[in-house]
Amino acid sequence: PTLIVFETPDGPCFEFRGRSCLPVFLNGLGLTRDFIVGVPLDMLYRVQVILPTDGSVVYPSGAVLLYTEAWLR
Repeated sequence: PTLIVFETPDGPCFEFRGRSCLPVFLNGLGLTRDFIVGVPLDMLYRVQVILPTDGSVVYPSGAVLLYTEAWLR
């Protein structure tokens, strides 16, 4: 299983509920082209979805934050 990420002119994004495309970050950085096709779920320790309605100052348009176990140590 993978998390499917689309490449757009604005950068990689994850289509959320068929409406909006949220930017995707891996360990705090934008995804590289190697991971855009599919991020292996078994390498992820935590996934955080921030919606545009959550009021985030850092991610006002929302985001999908992916973290590996190595990053959290």
